[in-house]
Amino acid sequence: MWEPCDSRALPGLHRTSSTTGAIKNGSAVRFECVDVFEFDEDGAIAKMTIVYDTYPIHSTVGDKYA
Repeated sequence: MWEPCDSRALPGLHRTSSTTGAIKNGSAVRFECVDVFEFDEDGAIAKMTIVYDTYPIHSTVGDKYA
């Protein structure tokens, strides 16, 4: 179980996203991700971290660093 490192709640947004150009032929790739938000003292977004697992799309996209 994941817990924030301080007393502020860190809300997350689970979503499906897509990008083009990740595959050499320019096809779109869809993947699931979670956006985690940290807020400042005034309630404004101070930081957003996007977390996603590339394993499910690896067979489609391939290893661009190989």
